[in-house]
Order: sequence, then structure tokens, then C-alpha cells
Amino acid sequence: MPVPKEIRLECRAVSRGIAIGTAVCLYGTRRQFFRRTIPVADTESELTRLHSAFSSAHKSIENDIAVSQRSARGAASEILDSHLLILDDPALRKKAEEVVRNEQINSESAVHDAFEDFALRFRASPDHALREKSLDIEDVCDRVLAALMPDARPFTLGPNSVLVAREIRPSSLLEALDNGVVGFAAEMGGWTSHTSILAREAQVPAVSGIAKIGSRIRDGQKLIVDGLSGQVIIDPTEDTVNAYSSLDQARERSSALVPFGERSHVTLDGREIVIRTNTVSIEAYESAASFGALGIGLFRSESLISKFKGIPTEDEQAAEYSAFARATGKHGVRIRTFDIDADQYLNTSVQRQKNPALGLRAIRLGMTNLDLLNPQIRALLRASAKGEIGIIVPMVTGVSEIEAVRQIVDQESKKLTSEGIRVGSPTVGAMREIPSAVIVADQLARACDFVCLGTNDLAQYLLAADRDNESVSPWFRTLHPAMIRAVRRVIRAADEASKPLTVCGEMAGSPFYVPVLIGLGARELSMNPSSIEAVSSVVAGIAFEEARELLSAIERLTTAIEIETVVRSTAEEKWAHLFPTGFLEMQAH
Repeated sequence: MPVPKEIRLECRAVSRGIAIGTAVCLYGTRRQFFRRTIPVADTESELTRLHSAFSSAHKSIENDIAVSQRSARGAASEILDSHLLILDDPALRKKAEEVVRNEQINSESAVHDAFEDFALRFRASPDHALREKSLDIEDVCDRVLAALMPDARPFTLGPNSVLVAREIRPSSLLEALDNGVVGFAAEMGGWTSHTSILAREAQVPAVSGIAKIGSRIRDGQKLIVDGLSGQVIIDPTEDTVNAYSSLDQARERSSALVPFGERSHVTLDGREIVIRTNTVSIEAYESAASFGALGIGLFRSESLISKFKGIPTEDEQAAEYSAFARATGKHGVRIRTFDIDADQYLNTSVQRQKNPALGLRAIRLGMTNLDLLNPQIRALLRASAKGEIGIIVPMVTGVSEIEAVRQIVDQESKKLTSEGIRVGSPTVGAMREIPSAVIVADQLARACDFVCLGTNDLAQYLLAADRDNESVSPWFRTLHPAMIRAVRRVIRAADEASKPLTVCGEMAGSPFYVPVLIGLGARELSMNPSSIEAVSSVVAGIAFEEARELLSAIERLTTAIEIETVVRSTAEEKWAHLFPTGFLEMQAH
């Protein structure tokens, strides 16, 4: 007889860890019963039977709460408390009673109809959390049906059992936990479902999202549930079992187990994170796009100066920007106006600036030298007729610079139109990299179409420490409490103004900082193409809920070292499998 070939199914991890065991398949979702008509004379006795079933279900849930409390399962106790609230809803019981009285049918059918009507309201909700609640309602319904049909046999588990079902209810998992289940795999249920919460509390590895699971996994098959990278392996080979037997080995291998193209830029609990790239070449963008990048979050237009051996003409710029607009399509490209200082543009006979970082540079240089800025705005307007373009204004201190740029955009747009040249309508955004821009973040968010957060320069200006000066490197701390507050302030202002925000500095491209940014509320990250794969692995391997917990742990800390330590220890405890070996030990500032 041929040895079955191992099969790997990609899915989503909802509880971390590795489980190796034997499949125990749960089929069906509800207890089966016959719908029957009852004589009018038996109505009251049927109602007594109904009330008795509700009371028995109430006692059953209370007993499970007591067991959970003794076992220190806090999440289980809270979930079961919510089940009691559902069961004790007077409208629900009244509905079941009315069905028995008015339709003259048995209690099983009345309970099914009443609970199904209740659950339908939640299944139709656009809110994912409310849709998940319908499973709890079905679970409570099953409790009442179990009381009405006490002879129904519970399922039994052998050692090292892996529960497999289309949908696993909290009560089924609790029963399985008490019988020694080592893992579960399901078709339905996300990170926030009550069953997943119970699995994480009990430290039982679990995955979900396996389409047509009932026809793909059979009772008695050997399974590996990989709750680290999100896989189920059916009939694993001896070599695979040996490789997974050590959790440490599995963690080192997990990042390589899932082909990149099959990963999604969505956290485990469903929060979408848009990943863009910072690049100055179409070839690099195409490579980044193959790894899931959606458009260019930052195009540094000053890169064209070296390409053209000087400031490019309007036509040269328009051709370059148009090419990028066509390459990025609907995802678009955001182009930063020349971020250079006066020494790079003005006549070399002019006295050089002693501190160019705080001198005449970026938008200040452009606004005082319109022969530099206006042709660039014209080129951007022309290119925006070819595709989606955003204009990023660098070194903005407040609303006045944005208003000035918008005025130039309007003026040059009218001129080009009068010349018979097609123009588009580029959006205008500001780079947040100066403390004053953070302080007036709310005003700037309202004045802009989008926001770019440049964490490199922001840290440098906020902490008054040159990131390239080794003598002050101890003072340049990306996770300084002031940086955490500044980033949070900018993100919050953008959210309140309903404006998209992209983090495009070093923080966005470092897997170490990504959980912090996600916890702070960042939804768009732009980075160098080489960083996309590593960052995507972290995004897909953490939950927004966990990132928020991390933020709660660090936001009250008073030193950068304390924050770095907590971020590193959290990553080592929860997400070590998402990082290359030795990566976390090297992380500082």
C-alpha cells in the first residue's frame, strides 16, 4: 500500500504554538431533532418542559463557570458569563414560549426557531465582532437542546487529539480541553472569536480559514497544526515530524515555511496594513510590487539631480514623473519636492550655511527660489494627467507652507490649461518631520489631502541629535518617550481629520518597530523594497490586539531603554518565530 504524501494547507494562525496529533473530526453544527405538532391539551406540559430546559442550561453554564474559575481560565469565565446573559434574555425565552403556544410545536423546534431568529440579526451585521456573536447564540441554543435531549452522547477524545471542524464552539472546545485536546483546526473563526480566545488562554495551538475542511481532513489522520506560520500538515513525513518536534526548531523554520506570495498584509485579527515602497527606479518598484507593495509612498525627486547631472528641466521631470504614474497605476506615486539645501542649488560663491539642516532647504528653498519650485509643480501637474500623483511638501512647519504650495498649484494649473496642456489634480500632503508640525498636527491634517510621517528627521529634530554623529548616538533613540507621543499625536490627528497617513521613515522599514507603529494606529507603511518581505511577515504574524497591549505596556514608561527592553522582551516571548535568528538581540535605538 503506498505511503500517503504529506499535504500542506495554508491557513491563519489564531493561537500560537505547534501541535502534533491525530485528527478527531466534529461533523454537523446543531443537534438533530424532529419537528412535531403537539396537542393543545399538552401545551402547558410542553411549556413546563421548555422552562425546565432553560433552567438546566443555566445550571450547566454556571457549573462550567465554576470549573473555569477553579482552573484560572479568566477568558472562559467571561465568555460563559456572556452566554448566561444570552440565555437570560427575556425576549428570547418569550419568543420560544410564543412559538410553542401559537404554532403548537415541540420545545426543540421552538428553541431552534427563537435562537435562529436572534442569531440572524447578528449574522447580517457588517461588523465582524457582531457576526462572531452569532456563534455564541448557537452555542447557548445547543445547551438548551442538550437539556431537552439528555440522551445525546458527547464526543470522546483519545490522547494527542486535534479537533477538526467547520466551526468549533466555545463549549465544544471547553469540553475538549478537559479531555486533553492538543490543538484545533477549523474553517470558520478569526482571531477575535471566543473559541480562539479560549485557545490562546489555554495555550492550545489553533488555526482557521481552511476551506472545505470536512472533505480535506479525515478522522484518524496524523496532523501538525502550525500556529506560528499558519499551516496544517496532513500525513507529515517522519522528517517533518522530527523538524516540528522541537518548538525552537519550528520557530526558526516558520518564517520560511510560507511562500511570501501567499502571505497577506493583514494582521491575525483582520486589520489591514497597506505597504508601499520608497524607491527612485521603476525596476525597483516592480520588484517591490511583486512582494505586495501598493504604490510608491515616497519618491525622492532630488534623485533626478544626479541622474541629469543638475536640476532637470520641466520636460525631463514631467517625463520621469509620468513614467512612475503609469507604472504604479491606481495605487499611485507620492513625489516629494526637492529636499535639498541652498548649498546644492545656489551659486557656489555664496557663503555656505553653517547648519544646513536648520537653514534654507526643502520647501523653504523652493518658496524663495520659484525658478526651482514652479517648474517642478508644472511637471507634477502634467504628469498627474497620466495617473495618480501626490505632492509631498518637505520640511513643513505649519499650514502656511501648504497654503503657499496650493496657491502655486492653482496658478500653474491655470497657466498650463491656457497653454492647451492637459493637467491632472494631484493631491497635496505634508511631511511631518519637524516638532512644530507635530504640535499643530491637527491644523495640518485638515489643510492636507494626506500625511507622510518621516520618523528619521523627526527623531533628529525632536531629540536635537544628529543620527549620523556617533558622538551623540546615545541620545538618538527612536523609541524615546517623546517620539512615541509625537507619532501618536500625528496619527491621531490624521484619523480625526479622516486623512490617510503613511509612515515612511526608518521605523516603517524595521520589523522591530512595526508592532509599535501598528499599536499606535498606523495603517500605511512605506519602506525600501528590501524591507518588504521581513515587515510583511511581522504584519501577518501579529494581532492588532497584541500591538495595542504592547503600546499600553510602554506608553507610561519614562526612558527609551525601558521601552526598548519591553518591546524586545515582548517580541521574544510572542513573535520570536517572525524574526531571523539573532535579530532581536541586535536591536537598539
